[in-house]
Amino acid sequence: SDIMGRVFISYSHKNIDIVSKVNDELRKNHILTWFDKDDIHESDYWDTHIKTAIFASNVFLMFYSKEYLASVVPFVVKF
Repeated sequence: SDIMGRVFISYSHKNIDIVSKVNDELRKNHILTWFDKDDIHESDYWDTHIKTAIFASNVFLMFYSKEYLASVVPFVVKF
Protein backbone atom coordinates (compact mmCIF):
# COMPACT_ATOMS: atom_id res chain seq x y z
CA SER A 1 0.00 0.00 0.00
CA ASP A 2 1.10 3.61 -0.42
CA ILE A 3 0.89 4.21 3.33
CA MET A 4 3.20 1.32 4.20
CA GLY A 5 5.52 1.80 1.25
CA ARG A 6 7.75 -1.08 0.28
CA VAL A 7 8.92 -3.82 2.64
CA PHE A 8 12.40 -5.29 2.20
CA ILE A 9 12.51 -8.91 3.44
CA SER A 10 15.78 -10.22 4.86
CA TYR A 11 16.09 -13.86 5.90
CA SER A 12 18.13 -17.04 5.82
CA HIS A 13 17.37 -19.22 2.82
CA LYS A 14 17.06 -22.10 5.26
CA ASN A 15 13.83 -20.41 6.42
CA ILE A 16 12.42 -19.97 2.89
CA ASP A 17 9.21 -21.93 3.53
CA ILE A 18 7.87 -19.71 6.31
CA VAL A 19 9.23 -16.50 4.80
CA SER A 20 7.58 -17.27 1.45
CA LYS A 21 4.25 -17.72 3.21
CA VAL A 22 4.59 -14.38 4.99
CA ASN A 23 5.60 -12.69 1.73
CA ASP A 24 2.56 -14.18 -0.01
CA GLU A 25 0.25 -12.93 2.75
CA LEU A 26 1.73 -9.43 2.62
CA ARG A 27 1.24 -9.30 -1.14
CA LYS A 28 -2.32 -10.65 -0.86
CA ASN A 29 -2.97 -7.68 1.43
CA HIS A 30 -1.61 -5.25 -1.19
CA ILE A 31 1.67 -4.62 0.61
CA LEU A 32 4.59 -4.20 -1.76
CA THR A 33 7.55 -6.36 -0.86
CA TRP A 34 11.08 -6.85 -2.10
CA PHE A 35 11.83 -10.54 -1.85
CA ASP A 36 15.03 -11.83 -3.42
CA LYS A 37 13.42 -15.04 -4.67
CA ASP A 38 11.10 -12.93 -6.83
CA ASP A 39 13.03 -9.71 -7.33
CA ILE A 40 16.62 -10.59 -8.11
CA HIS A 41 18.04 -12.58 -10.99
CA GLU A 42 21.34 -14.37 -11.54
CA SER A 43 22.43 -11.73 -14.03
CA ASP A 44 21.88 -8.86 -11.57
CA TYR A 45 24.71 -7.28 -9.63
CA TRP A 46 23.15 -8.62 -6.46
CA ASP A 47 25.03 -6.43 -3.97
CA THR A 48 24.11 -3.20 -5.77
CA HIS A 49 20.58 -4.44 -6.38
CA ILE A 50 20.08 -5.29 -2.69
CA LYS A 51 21.51 -1.97 -1.46
CA THR A 52 19.23 -0.07 -3.84
CA ALA A 53 16.21 -2.09 -2.71
CA ILE A 54 16.99 -1.49 0.98
CA PHE A 55 17.26 2.26 0.51
CA ALA A 56 14.08 2.33 -1.60
CA SER A 57 12.13 0.52 1.12
CA ASN A 58 10.25 2.06 4.02
CA VAL A 59 10.37 -1.08 6.17
CA PHE A 60 13.18 -3.59 6.73
CA LEU A 61 11.64 -6.88 7.85
CA MET A 62 14.29 -9.23 9.22
CA PHE A 63 13.40 -12.84 9.95
CA TYR A 64 15.77 -13.28 12.86
CA SER A 65 16.61 -16.92 13.52
CA LYS A 66 19.57 -19.07 14.51
CA GLU A 67 19.92 -19.84 10.79
CA TYR A 68 20.02 -16.12 10.00
CA LEU A 69 22.75 -15.57 12.58
CA ALA A 70 24.73 -18.56 11.33
CA SER A 71 24.74 -17.42 7.72
CA VAL A 72 28.13 -18.17 6.26
CA VAL A 73 28.24 -14.95 4.28
CA PRO A 74 26.23 -12.28 6.06
CA PHE A 75 25.32 -9.33 3.88
CA VAL A 76 26.59 -6.05 5.27
CA VAL A 77 25.59 -2.70 3.87
CA LYS A 78 28.38 -0.14 4.14
CA PHE A 79 27.12 3.38 4.73
